[in-house]
Amino acid sequence: MDDKIFEERMNSLKSSYEKLQPVSSVDHIINNVKQTELPKRKKIFPLTYVASFIGVLLIAGILGTQLISQSNKSSGEKSPSIENQTVSATDIEDSINEVRGLYERNLDVLKEKLQFDDVEQYSFVQEAKNSVESFEERREYSSRAELQNYTENVKNIISLRVSMPNEEMEILKERAKNDKKIDETQLISYLIKIELLKERFNEKWFNLRQLPTEGNLVEYVDKLNKQEVENGSDDYLNLIKTLRENGYRFIFITEGEGQIDLTIDHQKILDTFKDMLSNQLIAYLQYKKEVIEQGTVLGLTQEQLASRIIKLEETIIAHPNFEKNDDLKMEYEKHLLHFIQYSDEESMNDFVSDYPKSLSAKQVDEFLNGNEHDEFVSGQERESISAKISPELKAISGNNVQLLPLTDSLEAVYEEYKNTRNDEILEGPFLGTESAIEVSIARLYMYAVENKDYETAFYLTYDGEASERPDLERFISEMAQSTTNYQDLSNKVIKVSTTYKENGRLIEHTFTTKDGESIIFNMKRNNEYEKVRVEYTSFP
Repeated sequence: MDDKIFEERMNSLKSSYEKLQPVSSVDHIINNVKQTELPKRKKIFPLTYVASFIGVLLIAGILGTQLISQSNKSSGEKSPSIENQTVSATDIEDSINEVRGLYERNLDVLKEKLQFDDVEQYSFVQEAKNSVESFEERREYSSRAELQNYTENVKNIISLRVSMPNEEMEILKERAKNDKKIDETQLISYLIKIELLKERFNEKWFNLRQLPTEGNLVEYVDKLNKQEVENGSDDYLNLIKTLRENGYRFIFITEGEGQIDLTIDHQKILDTFKDMLSNQLIAYLQYKKEVIEQGTVLGLTQEQLASRIIKLEETIIAHPNFEKNDDLKMEYEKHLLHFIQYSDEESMNDFVSDYPKSLSAKQVDEFLNGNEHDEFVSGQERESISAKISPELKAISGNNVQLLPLTDSLEAVYEEYKNTRNDEILEGPFLGTESAIEVSIARLYMYAVENKDYETAFYLTYDGEASERPDLERFISEMAQSTTNYQDLSNKVIKVSTTYKENGRLIEHTFTTKDGESIIFNMKRNNEYEKVRVEYTSFP
């Protein structure tokens, strides 16, 4: 075989190998074979030897690549885990956008479901908003894992708080199923959400209710709770469904001519979480359920009233740090005062004998032996009895209050007054709201300030005798620079007590916060019967 034939065969071999996935250059291998294996004396090697040699080189190339790769791995060259990956500014910004986006989307959905634009003023939404803002302020993280954990925690808060009560309940149920327990702090927060929304839903119920003109209202209440009502407008029937889904139930109030009211369905919580609840929460929920079944103080016999007083005392004393204890203390005081006011001397002596070791019996006994007992217990005597209640059982003074947001009816009053300055609009009553007229006007003022409507706030400020209110221009300038934050006050306040002084001209509201702080908010009227306005103070 001459050189020409040999060259043709080698080219054919090259063409065959080029069809394989190369490990190294085919040209290089062929040239190498030609240079090293082609002898000057034209000694011919069989083609099978050449192919075998090339195969060896290919295998060596593959093995060499694998060995180098394994060597790199064994020497510690590997991708860092999420625990030790550094965090870039872009990573942080992406997480911020993700969290802010979720918050804004949930907020829009909640506005649509509640048909209300000012949902961000509810304290439970404020809780999520503050978490988002704190997250946005942070700019340093030790690792991506820390950033990721913080991101997920804030997203969980948003999903839980910026939602309807029924949506929050589903999240709590899923967590309880996975964890085999319930976080009672979150469950109480859920209860507070329902309480805060009750004013708004009460207003909707008052405006849309379509009660039967004939028939038994007690039976109708049962149909409402079972969602078996068929007659009524679509809005009315949809409202019934919404109320039941979101943790409310209907009750028949026997006072007066009788009416159907809205309350919280505590039994639903008991049924949902059953054996996961603590004794203190069970006692609280069962008491609330009992009130629904037996009625308030006016619907109880003396024996039922006495039994409830003792049960309340035992529950409060047994769980002194329970978050909802003040609710029970308010109920205790109401029941004890009613018992003393409407019981005869024999009934009170029996109470002292039946429960000799109780703090309640001690107070009833002091009343009996203090020459205070009469057929009629005056308001002043009631205050005296209330003042003597044992500190362990004494509630924070005042009524529950919600400052912001306004109800639909109050917001309508605000808009009308803003446009007309008609003082008669503020004379009340304000349907749908649970706050007194003076407190409602204070809410209007706070709403104006929070919305930077300082002109309306100016006209809601007292301008009568001895007023220190400046002119409009200066007032607006002062308010624009003020650090007063009524949204923050609304987030913290739980109670308001009102005192009237100077023959009713000075109205002193004492707002009590969750932390026990007392904040004075004064209002004035020109005389005993004229318009009520917020007293001007020079704001810091």
